[in-house]
Amino acid sequence: MQSNFLSPLNDYVVKSIFGDQRNIENTEGLLKPILGIPPEEFGTLTIVDPFLKRLWRKDKLGILDIRLTTASGRVVNIEVQVERYKFFIQRIIYYLAKMLIEQMKSGFNYGRINQTICVVIVNHILCPEEEHYFNSYDLRNPITGRLFTDLLKVLILELPKVPETDDSRAVWPWLQFFKCKSKEDFDMLAKAHPEVKPAVNEYAKISWSDRRRMIADYKEKARRDKYAMMEFAKDEGRDEGIALGEAKGLALGEAKGEAKGLERLRNTARNLKIRGIPVNQIAEDTGLPPEEIERL
Repeated sequence: MQSNFLSPLNDYVVKSIFGDQRNIENTEGLLKPILGIPPEEFGTLTIVDPFLKRLWRKDKLGILDIRLTTASGRVVNIEVQVERYKFFIQRIIYYLAKMLIEQMKSGFNYGRINQTICVVIVNHILCPEEEHYFNSYDLRNPITGRLFTDLLKVLILELPKVPETDDSRAVWPWLQFFKCKSKEDFDMLAKAHPEVKPAVNEYAKISWSDRRRMIADYKEKARRDKYAMMEFAKDEGRDEGIALGEAKGLALGEAKGEAKGLERLRNTARNLKIRGIPVNQIAEDTGLPPEEIERL
């Protein structure tokens, strides 16, 4: 891979190309072969606030990668996950449920609940028991296979399983986009599949713009630092717990480690705030609630 190559899986790159209303044709192109919903649903795709609202003050703040609604009100979340993430499947279900609950407003009627879909693109194997790279999950009877409801759906796409050569599936070039490792890869993909050319062109703008590249690099560094800090803190706490020589020591060490990791995240947020980085951007990078960052 080129040393100065900007990964198409970079958080800022993904959100610029697929999570910006100005580039909605890219989002539509990506989702059409994934969702399998009527064409008229794509008449008015609308990118919405990625911050999930809290029902209670102590609720966990949810920050989605890309959230949008279709013409009929279907709610879709696109998650792109590079690193392995502990309890990632549980997080998917949590966000899926919160997106459904958010539809419930004052005077709400259950009959007005719209389908909620989570599209998950991962750069690792999330479902080792599955042979195919594109798998769909919903609520069904495990004996008869009969669908109970389609209101909740999870679509998993695993990049390591995607073949290097075109398998004739409409989703293949879009997933191959995320696997490109050089300008030549992008050029060949756009030439063979014109439908991804707008996304390739937008990637080129980000890659060639010094300011936009700087933002993308900052986002990537923040993601790596956050991951490294939390893992180091947990390991450090785990070692302390093991040293106690008791079974409960491990749990105590984990808790200490997570507390240290949280304090490091707060210190990072303070420094970013001093440098003038917007609160919402800091919240997105650190996972801390905006109101907590305001108090720092």
